[in-house]
Amino acid sequence: MPGATTAAIVDSRRGTQHSEGPATILAIGTANPENIVCQDNFADYYFGLTKSEHLTELKDKMKRICNGIDFHLSIQVPTLIKDNIHQCLLDAFRSVGNTDPNWNDLFWAVHPGGRAILDNIEDKLQLQPWKLAASRQVLSEYGNMSGATIAFVLDELRRRQEKEQDMQQQPEWGVLLAFGPGVTIESIVLRNPLSRGLKEN
Repeated sequence: MPGATTAAIVDSRRGTQHSEGPATILAIGTANPENIVCQDNFADYYFGLTKSEHLTELKDKMKRICNGIDFHLSIQVPTLIKDNIHQCLLDAFRSVGNTDPNWNDLFWAVHPGGRAILDNIEDKLQLQPWKLAASRQVLSEYGNMSGATIAFVLDELRRRQEKEQDMQQQPEWGVLLAFGPGVTIESIVLRNPLSRGLKEN
């Protein structure tokens, strides 16, 4: 465009850049963001997506929730449990009138706080290896899920008992053990309503 002003040149180029009718666009990709996000990165992903980076306290709180509970058991915990479990169980069974329980005549639901805890209980009480099988199964499948773990152990114990042929041959008495903060041992003496002893009464 010889002799044209700069403004005229700019206007002519702008005109060629605009569509004067229907337009078609070919795009490769997706309009939707990814829908699978690693839980560790979720807080960063969410606050970036919602442009909420300025809410730092809320973001830190969400990171703690996404990362879960982070605690470390002292190496002394299994030994402390081993040193005190026998007396704790004697006291619990004494409260229901049983002063001399045979530990292998019971069914066991033990919170699997770790393999060393289960090993120490088995060793101290001289339990047959299969007595803590439900607890060991839950530990191997899910790990230590804190307080919720005992519910998984009870469910595993129920499944195993349902598979046995003679429901009446199952032990009448059992024990539930859970461990809490400050190394507390929580014990519940259980009674199986499907055992022969209760069916006959």
